[in-house]
Amino acid sequence: MPPKKSKEKPASSGDKRRDITQAVVVADSFNFRFLPITLQKPRALLPLANQPLINYTLEFLLTSGIEEIIVVCQAHASQVSEHIEKLKSSSAFQQSKADISVVSIGEGSGMTAGDCLRELERQQLIRSDFVLVSGDVVSNVNIRAALEEHKARRAKSKTSVMTLLVKKALPGHRTRCKENDVVIATDPTTRRLLYFHSAPMEKKTHFPCDVLRSQSKKVEYHFNIMDCHISICSPEVPQLFTDNFDYSCRDDFIKGVLVHEEITGHQIHVHTLQKEYAARVSNLQSYDAISKDIMGRWTYPVVPDMCLLGQDNSRLYSYKSGNKYMGVNLQLSRSCDVHDNTIIGPCTVVGENTVLKNCVIGTNCQIGNNVTITGAYLWDNVVIEDGCTIEKSIICTEAHVLQGVTIGRGCLLSYRVRVGPDIEVPEYSKVTTVRRAREDNMSFSQEEPSSSTETTATIEDLVQQDDACLGEDSLGHMFVDEDDDGVDAGFERWVDARRSTDDLYDGSSSDESGPETPMESDDEDNSEAAQFYREVLDSVQNAMVADIRPENLILEINGSKHAYNMTIDEIPSVLMKSFLMAAMQMPGKGSVMECIKKAITKLKPVLQNYIRPQFQLKVLEEIEIVCLEHDLIQPHFIFVLSTLYNMDLLEEDAIVAWHTGDLPTAEDFESPPDSFNFIRKKAESFINWLENASEESGDDDDDEEEEE
Repeated sequence: MPPKKSKEKPASSGDKRRDITQAVVVADSFNFRFLPITLQKPRALLPLANQPLINYTLEFLLTSGIEEIIVVCQAHASQVSEHIEKLKSSSAFQQSKADISVVSIGEGSGMTAGDCLRELERQQLIRSDFVLVSGDVVSNVNIRAALEEHKARRAKSKTSVMTLLVKKALPGHRTRCKENDVVIATDPTTRRLLYFHSAPMEKKTHFPCDVLRSQSKKVEYHFNIMDCHISICSPEVPQLFTDNFDYSCRDDFIKGVLVHEEITGHQIHVHTLQKEYAARVSNLQSYDAISKDIMGRWTYPVVPDMCLLGQDNSRLYSYKSGNKYMGVNLQLSRSCDVHDNTIIGPCTVVGENTVLKNCVIGTNCQIGNNVTITGAYLWDNVVIEDGCTIEKSIICTEAHVLQGVTIGRGCLLSYRVRVGPDIEVPEYSKVTTVRRAREDNMSFSQEEPSSSTETTATIEDLVQQDDACLGEDSLGHMFVDEDDDGVDAGFERWVDARRSTDDLYDGSSSDESGPETPMESDDEDNSEAAQFYREVLDSVQNAMVADIRPENLILEINGSKHAYNMTIDEIPSVLMKSFLMAAMQMPGKGSVMECIKKAITKLKPVLQNYIRPQFQLKVLEEIEIVCLEHDLIQPHFIFVLSTLYNMDLLEEDAIVAWHTGDLPTAEDFESPPDSFNFIRKKAESFINWLENASEESGDDDDDEEEEE
């Protein structure tokens, strides 16, 4: 039944209401990626660069001129409502004159994103085209152009029910989450979506022949796109969800529309973003990547030093060179060392000889003396006592790390946890003060328990854990989720993936102009030569993973060569180093030896194009240096040498000249090995084989001449 006030309006006012631009923000994530944190707080309210996630979503909607925002949530609905009420009093909301409301759907288990839209249809809250967005999206997109495009299309034909917003992002792009990979096919003329396939972690996909037999004269296939989780929907969409209870999420809806397109006539279109930024915080890996993008100012003007939503026109941060963001009322000791790419929240105290590097520190934190924090995220009111070391971990609000504690990579300390003193928290540990209520009917679709099964952080729930790994004075217990069926693989990828965003971060964009690249050391080298190497490495990695033709890879390398003013004689050694490094960083692709052979065989034309006779000595020297620096590839040096020789990429004269030439020096290495001649000694057997083969070949030639 329509809302009463719509009946009280005169007809002219009713027409105006139908023109109001609405947005629906789904504040539930319906998965387990952030457990155990989300047992106590919904993902939409988790801090990202010291701002609640939902603030970023609402910020971009308000700047896009959205007039009515409906926030839909289930778990922790009271917390979301309380947060929204506070935001309503902010100057940004008052200036926008937007209306915002919170709709709490049923408290039963098994709720999905589709149920959110069905509830909106039941309450008849949707009156016009609306923007559907997840509550954990960070974007600086002005959606007006896409919205007008959608409305113009709808004016011509009511069959267009949805417009998806996507962004170009190559495979391996650091902000592109592998769990959300999609493959699409579109009509390049009309931008109509012809095929949509979720391809998480898949190596290959299959396109149905029906796509090729469609009425479209041309079909474009895309795997170089990233789903922004922003959609523009027609008013019919909630009704379609109501009519089809099989639609549990937006992806189900898209596939259903495409399957039944000939029957219903409904169509979906695609709008590709160009320079704008849009990404979803779907797991810890993307949380880390998007944090780095914010620090690198690729989300501008959505950056800490601007007046963001809820700050009442008061700037809480000042921006310093090197992407440093300093909050107001800081107390930094003179001997503390704050590296680039760091955010320190207001009213935080940092002690003597403390090192902060590539990290985010929340508001009102207390950090003691001789502390080292690298690539970590500390939320508000965290206490770190003297002599602690924290690496690539998340420390939640009001957590307390006692003296002398070392927190390993990938750890997660939830709210009010206390660990220590003088202990080492094992890598990838999850520690919480809350025991999760176990319900047989709890659905996998829920990240947080509903309020009927929710366990809140009362005194009775706090567990004094006498566990050696957490320390004598610890408060909390190790969290092990029995329902976690591999969904948290991204947790380890956050810190261990070959493209770990903390290691690769150099302030470059996560856009196509600045793809992610592994780092060789913690101290970033921003010289043109180093940037050229990272570009070539990224291109080689993409070519190994995707089906990229050698000639296209050559074009990419030549483009990078011109961009960074490199000469042709500098390319071969960089290219060979990239091949070897990429082969080492291909998890699940077989042994290093197999990866090397596969890469060289597949991309042999690329190596032939650059490794000319006059450059072969340099290439051999580069191979030697890489093998001396990396134990993983060192045992395969002879295999690399023989493979290149057998494929006619290296000549015998060059190999012998390298073996008898000068040894590398310590200046050639970032960390010099114990022995510089180890590889030369290892190569003696291969050199002897070459010489013997040459002598035998020479004897055969002499015998043939004598016979003649």
